[in-house]
Amino acid sequence: MGSTFSKVDGQPDYTVELQFSSSIPIQSVVAAAEAAGQSILQIYKSEASKWEVQLKSDSSPLTRADFAANQIICDELTRLTPHIPIVSEENTVKPYDVRQNYQYHWLVDPLDGTKEFLKRNGEFTVNIALVTNGVPVLGVVHVPCQAKTYWAVKGKGAWLQTSQTQTQFQAAEFG
Repeated sequence: MGSTFSKVDGQPDYTVELQFSSSIPIQSVVAAAEAAGQSILQIYKSEASKWEVQLKSDSSPLTRADFAANQIICDELTRLTPHIPIVSEENTVKPYDVRQNYQYHWLVDPLDGTKEFLKRNGEFTVNIALVTNGVPVLGVVHVPCQAKTYWAVKGKGAWLQTSQTQTQFQAAEFG
């Protein structure tokens, strides 16, 4: 038998804010995006009849590649940062009144450009961002068909990474 706890009327509803220090190896996040991209490419190169295309409630397409990439990314982000929630198009989304209080969260679009994926034009990406109090502080965009990954850390710079090189470049400031 389980217990039921309820708030007593008139009692204050206090919360405790936790501040903690945690480091996130950026190359692990990049590797997750690239692994997701490889998974997407395997499906992309297969027969279209195996893509298992569905329509979301907003009539946008969803494929087996979306789910496979999402699983890879979420597994790795959970392993790296089990204390940071993941907001992804392919996961059940928590209500805004819960999400608005996230100090940190991952924002993931495992296959941005599913319509382009379906057209087989190669114009789709894997997107991962770490958001702190509503501000992105780390971003990774992997372009599977070009084998390029762009990543940036707020206040540190932006890079283009391929299998052979990693080049820092000047990004415009915003925000």
